Amino acid sequence: GYLRCYRYGVGQAFLPHFDRGRPAAVLSPQGRSYTWNRLLFSRHSLLVYLNSTQVGAFTGGGTTLMPEGAGGTTIRLSPASGAAVVFPHGNHHASMLHAGEEVTSGLKYVMRFDIVCKAHGSA
Repeated sequence: GYLRCYRYGVGQAFLPHFDRGRPAAVLSPQGRSYTWNRLLFSRHSLLVYLNSTQVGAFTGGGTTLMPEGAGGTTIRLSPASGAAVVFPHGNHHASMLHAGEEVTSGLKYVMRFDIVCKAHGSA
């Protein structure tokens, strides 16, 4: 899978988007580089919140999920430090449009993991 660490400062946001699915990166047979394993594919995003508004680390910066797409129902999250949320992404039939709201003070830290599964049609 993939691991990303995000740091959002004042005025920063992540506009509405879909996370992209991708093949798993694996060590090449020579062991000196990486290659793609197309039998494994990322299908879900796992966001882990490393700090929170609840302890005053930042203001703003909530995560908005839009399960019906833009203009539909929204779910606004402002999780506690250490909390996590999982949602489908990429070519998944329920891929989730989502956004990171603007941080208005402090610094927000989030880790994103891609959860890797067998690709459709792989044995």
